[in-house]
Amino acid sequence: ESSAASDVYKRQILKAPLLITGPGTGLGVCTLCINNQNLIAIEGEGGHASFAPNSDLEIRLLQFLRKKHNHVSFERIVSGSGIEEIYRFVLDQKGLKTHLLKAPEIGEKALLGEENAIKAIKIMFSILGISLAGWNAIVSSIIFLFLSLILITKGILKP
Repeated sequence: ESSAASDVYKRQILKAPLLITGPGTGLGVCTLCINNQNLIAIEGEGGHASFAPNSDLEIRLLQFLRKKHNHVSFERIVSGSGIEEIYRFVLDQKGLKTHLLKAPEIGEKALLGEENAIKAIKIMFSILGISLAGWNAIVSSIIFLFLSLILITKGILKP
């Protein structure tokens, strides 16, 4: 019995919408849905959502970035240029001269164990994780609303 229930659960999971995102030159976000074994990509602009800090460190990062940008989105932080900004922020917080390094150089420094580069990478991925949790809640809510509207229009669900 539990094996059959497990199989049903696995099939349901495979049909669930997937949130796809990836930092690069910006922060791409889309939802991937399966409909009758066809994949449907629903593009989004989640990277343009406003960054909402969750710690004192992130508040200081926001203040640092606001000196340069009127609007600080997740894309300003979770992207190639974002890691460059975070690295400058980390150095600034320590009173060190800020270096204008590109993202690949910061990544190399992190792989070599350079403390400031590692801290910048950790901050970026922490903020990416928080943004994913928020987007997942939104995507789940939209899909629930969409399914509810379908059920209501078909008379299966009463409002």
